[in-house]
Amino acid sequence: MLDCVSPGAPVGLLEEVILRSLEDFKGPIAIGLRSGHVSRANVTLTLGVEAELRVSEAVQLNLLEGAVKAGSRD
Repeated sequence: MLDCVSPGAPVGLLEEVILRSLEDFKGPIAIGLRSGHVSRANVTLTLGVEAELRVSEAVQLNLLEGAVKAGSRD
């Protein structure tokens, strides 16, 4: 969410609201992962593929298997 700050709003307000809204969520939360509708290069989140998400200073998403499997042609 680039440029999603209202004039005069405190720095970090959007992140604070997201984290407060998801405080009961049991999975990892990555702020800074470039995915979705963004205006620069982004990460495609592949559904159904095992992945590892590392959340630290830099957010990193590693796919642990291929998104496409070769099939036989009959």
